[in-house]
Amino acid sequence: MLGGSLESADAEVDRLVKDSEGLRRQLREMDGKRDLVERKIRDADAGIEEDENAQVTARKAARNLSRDARKLMELVRQKEQELAGIENEMERIKLDKLHRAAHTEGLKVELQKAEEEVKEKEALAARYQMEIRQRNDAIEKKMSTMDRLNRKYDKLVGALPEEEHMGPLHAAIHNTGKQIAQVRQESEDL
Repeated sequence: MLGGSLESADAEVDRLVKDSEGLRRQLREMDGKRDLVERKIRDADAGIEEDENAQVTARKAARNLSRDARKLMELVRQKEQELAGIENEMERIKLDKLHRAAHTEGLKVELQKAEEEVKEKEALAARYQMEIRQRNDAIEKKMSTMDRLNRKYDKLVGALPEEEHMGPLHAAIHNTGKQIAQVRQESEDL
């Protein structure tokens, strides 16, 4: 019984030794896995730290980009205002150009009308000058007629006594003088 117990104890010890070796092997494997896990943890911590640093850097870069973007937007706004001012000035210039073109066309029309009026007045003046010449010619004819009549009258009157000077020839001379004065006045008026 003791021998059986001893054998059973030896078998138990052998089994326990084997179990112990298996446990030691498992312990070594676990230590290796633990080392691996610790290494992974350290790597993860380093990665996390790098990620945090990257996030901090990204935040700073984002702030800087945001600030730069605000500056650029302000600059864009200013340039848009300048562009709008330039476009307004260009439109104002175009409008002035159109007004000046319309004014120039109006002046051209007025110039044509004035030139037509000048031509009409020159033609009228030429017609008046021709009428003046014709009337001057008529006056000269009447004056020559009057001179001839005066000479005739002087011949007739020279032969008569003084009181008979008041006859029909004298009235004709008087009327002819009036006509000459009237024609001269009309010529001067023209």
